Amino acid sequence: TEKGMEIASKIYTRHKKLTDFFIALGVGPDVAEEDACKIEHDLSDETFDAICRHYLETNLCARFMSEEKIDQRTDVLEAMVKEYKADGVVVESMKFCEFWSYEKVLASHILSEERGIPTCQIEKDYTLTGAGQLRTRFQAFVEGLEIKRLEKTGKGATS
Repeated sequence: TEKGMEIASKIYTRHKKLTDFFIALGVGPDVAEEDACKIEHDLSDETFDAICRHYLETNLCARFMSEEKIDQRTDVLEAMVKEYKADGVVVESMKFCEFWSYEKVLASHILSEERGIPTCQIEKDYTLTGAGQLRTRFQAFVEGLEIKRLEKTGKGATS
């Protein structure tokens, strides 16, 4: 029946979300799946909603971050730049992760354009195959920072 399908869909959704939540807590996939099966039917809506809210509010994935959280992360980076007298920031993300790519581009724009902090964006693979390319990008970024520092102090001026 339609009502039966609605209940089955609700239980299936709970099962998937609970399994994901347990895995995020560090439980192995098989045990997470098994434990989700044990509690998905008896868990109250209030408790399930609280678990979902907790996951959404504490997850570090950019797709779940509010604008306030992104601003807070940028504020922390800016404070660290000032505290450690850093000349610039390297913003790194995993290649093909669309959610962190969004945060990387936004953070880089805010830091460089709005706050005047030189920023280098790096996308890396899950492997070490691009280590040489990354080294070259870092070296070019550092050289650029050194040139800016010399120009500020007047030591890099040519006549």
